[in-house]
Amino acid sequence: MRTMSLSLVMFGMLAVMAGAQEPPKVVVTPAAPAEESINRLVWEHAEGLCRYVDKGDDVWWEVDNNGVSHFQFKETKRNADFVELIDKNRGYTLRLYKNAMHMKGGIDGVQKLEDFTKYYDGRWVK
Repeated sequence: MRTMSLSLVMFGMLAVMAGAQEPPKVVVTPAAPAEESINRLVWEHAEGLCRYVDKGDDVWWEVDNNGVSHFQFKETKRNADFVELIDKNRGYTLRLYKNAMHMKGGIDGVQKLEDFTKYYDGRWVK
């Protein structure tokens, strides 16, 4: 043990005498979750306006940036490209993609969209 410690000290002194410098510090920043690791349970508006949150049993809520739920949806379809939600009260069908939310439908008194139309930018965060 003593021989090993002495060797380490000698190696350290030789490195200093040879002008060796400390290795550069590595700063690790958290990476965005890998797409395949996202379960598609929470979709967030690009500017944080709202989130669509899977509450289980095919029930989703739209939650504002204060955490208040305003609308409830039913999940009707899920594939590799999107999760589809229906708001029966307002007659909307939403599709949550990896980078946008598209919407179509609408009943009297709300905005009507004939075909799926990009409505928000956003992303899956969980």
